[in-house]
Amino acid sequence: MKLIIVESPAKCKTIGKILGSGYKIIATMGHVRDLPKNRLGVDVDKDFKPTYEVSKDRKDAAQNIVNLIKKADEIYIATDEDREGEAIGWHIVELSKLNKKNFKRITFHEITPSAIKNAVKNPRDLNYNLIDAQQARRILDRLVGYNLSPLLSRKIYKGLSAGRVQSSTLKLIVDREKEIKNFKTEEYWTIDAICEKNEIKFNAKFIEKDGKTYNNKELKTKKDVDEILKSIDKDKFFVKDIEKKERLKKASPPFITSSLQQVASKILGFSSKKTMMIAQNLYEGVKIGDSEIGLITYMRTDSTAIAKDALDEVRAFIDKEFGVKFLPKKANIFKTKDKNAQEAHECVRPTSTIKTPKDIKEYLAKDEFRLYELIWQRFVGSQMKEAIFNQNIVKIVCNDTLWNTVGETKIFDGYLKVYKADDISKDVILPELEVGEKVLVTEIEPKQHFTEPPTRYTEATLIKTMEKNGIGRPSTYAPTISNILQRGYVKIEEKKLFPESIGIEVTEMLEQFFPKIVNPDFTAKMESSLDNIAVGKEKWIQMLTAFYKPFSKILQEAIEKIPPKELQKVDKKCPQCGADLVIRKSKYGEFIGCSGYPKCKYIEKETVSRNTDNNLEKDMDNEYSNLGKCPRCGSDLVIKKSRYGKFIACSGYPKCKYSKNLDSIKIDKKCPDCGGDLVVKASKRGKFLGCSNYPTCKHVEKL
Repeated sequence: MKLIIVESPAKCKTIGKILGSGYKIIATMGHVRDLPKNRLGVDVDKDFKPTYEVSKDRKDAAQNIVNLIKKADEIYIATDEDREGEAIGWHIVELSKLNKKNFKRITFHEITPSAIKNAVKNPRDLNYNLIDAQQARRILDRLVGYNLSPLLSRKIYKGLSAGRVQSSTLKLIVDREKEIKNFKTEEYWTIDAICEKNEIKFNAKFIEKDGKTYNNKELKTKKDVDEILKSIDKDKFFVKDIEKKERLKKASPPFITSSLQQVASKILGFSSKKTMMIAQNLYEGVKIGDSEIGLITYMRTDSTAIAKDALDEVRAFIDKEFGVKFLPKKANIFKTKDKNAQEAHECVRPTSTIKTPKDIKEYLAKDEFRLYELIWQRFVGSQMKEAIFNQNIVKIVCNDTLWNTVGETKIFDGYLKVYKADDISKDVILPELEVGEKVLVTEIEPKQHFTEPPTRYTEATLIKTMEKNGIGRPSTYAPTISNILQRGYVKIEEKKLFPESIGIEVTEMLEQFFPKIVNPDFTAKMESSLDNIAVGKEKWIQMLTAFYKPFSKILQEAIEKIPPKELQKVDKKCPQCGADLVIRKSKYGEFIGCSGYPKCKYIEKETVSRNTDNNLEKDMDNEYSNLGKCPRCGSDLVIKKSRYGKFIACSGYPKCKYSKNLDSIKIDKKCPDCGGDLVVKASKRGKFLGCSNYPTCKHVEKL
């Protein structure tokens, strides 16, 4: 038996069909072992020696893999071609206790017959530089997270966490919010001349007076504008100069992880997490007819490189479908921005250009089709000629002032014929004008404007900034954003990221006592060191030593200096135990609870109204729920969360499995149609208010 070990079970079926009988494909389901969950697991006094263990829920699966390894004639490790995949392969070797020479490492960027069969024919050894880089990242993040998170929990409230990449990302959002809050609006003016010829209207913008150029926002007051207007005569506008030229718009490079997430957010409205989930499905294999095949290459990459076979195929496709005028003489080559790009060796592209979105639409779910179409269009467009625009730049004079207007028309689609996401240009038509010609001006239009604060981040712009600042790597963008959202540090409203008060508080404390950790430059430096380890230019133990010595000293000082947060008393006693009631805080907001916690878990439900989920939110560990007693066993009822949303359940689970939907929670409002109670309901589109008398009454309202 020939055994092939992959990460995802979805790959097993696809690869099994490609290789046929004689091969057994098994999935690790991610890491088979890791650092322990309940302790540091790193000996900082012995060269940061890690202790790895197999978690209880993975022991049977790990043992099954080891048993198959012992029975196999040939063993191929086919985990993903990145640092994580290399480390997973190494953990398998270590678990098996066999000589590493018994294992063959194979990699592929796409799950197609040619790629899989070629990989099996050309195995290599495990890359221990990549393994060291992953191990260093894991230990580094453990040292930061397992030291800072308990500190935050003790000093602010239970359940908080910090991390090297997470905290730097959160700081970006908090800093942007502070910029917006501290922004001071400034007045500025623009002046347009509304011109017309042959019933074609166009605007000319004021740009210069007496040889002085007025750049954007340099006209500060109405007084400045009035000075300009004094020297203007509508009857004395003449064409001074006309410059005609072609403007070329070059094709966008094929997608890498960050650009895919950004464009999918902007064009399709996908979160980064959703984009990566759908891309994973397209990569692992989709059933088309009688066969299963991967439709795109590996989606965690920071490289824009393209395999020669793929280049040859796409160029032949462009020639056939669009004609030679759309095909460059040589293939378009794009430089990878990150000089240390190591996560994978190709861009995100379709495994076959010939599989057009239209041809395979019937085999894909709606969102799978939309993402595949975007990837396909971007890749095909990347190998087409530039779009060409005709530009007319016209300078107009009036006395001692100079005005400017630009006309532009697209004369050749080029790559925009395929990749529509880039085609945001609009033709601006100017009438035929000649130098010296008098221009008819119908109106002089001064406009008052006010500067606006910087916009809040969207997921797309945050990822772009993370990439620019070197915070994280392709595999970490989506999980980092998901983490700060799940922790309650940040919320999304109208696709904008807003820091919650607790996110601001955590960031400010880290900035005060651990400024280096949350500094993007530090995080970028660490990423650069990890990249150097991956290519053998740096040793992982020395890197961790250089980090940990100053970090441990600062940590000890912070433990001594940061006072625990005092709880503010209210003028009430706990009705259950008589202790003082105090203002407590969870990641969802403030509420009044018993100072005798955890012995007494009383809270005043009505004080949770400041929370973001209409009195339904609670502490992450279900400690402050007070929703009454379970009708089956008498235990406390708590709010729990599943992948389908929140629900009410018995705290005695799994002994008692009582549960009910949140739509049994009333709010203090009546249905305007029938007078029934309005309750919180949920659908796949989110939460809303509905009548408790449904289906007799179908009244609904926005939440």
